[in-house]
Amino acid sequence: MLGLLADAEFIRDHPDSPERTAEAERFVRETMLQFTMGAITDEERARIHELLAFAIPPLPEYLAHGDSAE
Repeated sequence: MLGLLADAEFIRDHPDSPERTAEAERFVRETMLQFTMGAITDEERARIHELLAFAIPPLPEYLAHGDSAE
């Protein structure tokens, strides 16, 4: 886990560039896969996503608030 957090911090602290954003997006996808496979906890996933929030697009309004079409 510490390695993943260190990697996320390294990406976050790198100067803003298209390469940084692309790497952050890739890392977020990898984190989601690791969480799905049970390799990291929800807390670990959340902390990494917090560090790389700049690379995570916002949820659509209907998903963000849990509204249903009922």
